[in-house]
Amino acid sequence: MDSNQVSASFDFNTELNAGGDCSDSNSGHCKSGTTCESDVCKLNAGGDCSDPNSGHCKSGTTCESDVCKKLEGQECTGTGDAANCVNNADCRNSTCACNTGYSPSDGLCTS
Repeated sequence: MDSNQVSASFDFNTELNAGGDCSDSNSGHCKSGTTCESDVCKLNAGGDCSDPNSGHCKSGTTCESDVCKKLEGQECTGTGDAANCVNNADCRNSTCACNTGYSPSDGLCTS
């Protein structure tokens, strides 16, 4: 390399934590368990959102008991998969649905 050449090095394998700026594909990609949404890495359902500085749950989920959980009406997998749905809801027919005695209210299930 002569003195007129410039060397640039990018690490395309950089994994960004939740809260990381994923607007530029050259800056890296979101870590497993996160999704790039509105140019920010956000936690998927089941992610640990206990740290308010990096605990950004993706849309369709909310931070409940320090875990990102899918809101009522959101698509889910499995049967009775309460771990991925908000409190007082279970996964039925591939959708988070409020349990008997609870009503949907802004994605949550309230009594």
